[in-house]
Amino acid sequence: MFKRYRTLLALCVAPAVFAGCNDYTFTAPVHTFDVTPPYKGIGLGETVQLAAIGADGTPVAVTWTSDNANIAAVSATGMVTGAHAGGPVGVIAHLVSDPSQTQATSITVLKGFVKVVAGATNSDIIYTIDVPAGATKLTVSLLGGTGDGDIAVRFGAAPAWASPPDACIKGGNGNVETCVITNPAAGKWYIDINGYVAYANATLTALYESP
Repeated sequence: MFKRYRTLLALCVAPAVFAGCNDYTFTAPVHTFDVTPPYKGIGLGETVQLAAIGADGTPVAVTWTSDNANIAAVSATGMVTGAHAGGPVGVIAHLVSDPSQTQATSITVLKGFVKVVAGATNSDIIYTIDVPAGATKLTVSLLGGTGDGDIAVRFGAAPAWASPPDACIKGGNGNVETCVITNPAAGKWYIDINGYVAYANATLTALYESP
């Protein structure tokens, strides 16, 4: 008798599965738009353009807000700027026709940058990163893609492809280069990618670590 009563009670507390136990109903909210990209890492001072796209694939009118504009500021048109390293920060789109409907993206502002790069044979392309005082490590890498790019890293001026004055030179086969500089000087560091062979779709990463 007791077992039968307990079974009946269990059925009645699962209204989503068994109808008739109570009058509870649930209507899922209508999903009317999405924000792209859904998440993104950007460097200090870099930008990313967000878009609000309706279910039919066309843009919809929204207003934008940031959970922390000191880290990731957003303009009225959805342009996000990395203002300070940190995150992730939610950037929210509010549908103009119904502000109760919202979607969000997650933005992380990196201590440095990540770029997809390409270059021709024998080309030299310079990138820079500003490293703050107190940084404990600077890591620069060129990985993936096709071809063969080599990297050299130097403080305060474009690399000379001689060590010293360059802090690091890497020239392996393919795009598999990584430089790690401990206790880097505060200021502007220069990164030169030399196209030993034309390269494309490689990822250049330059990140510093700090307390």
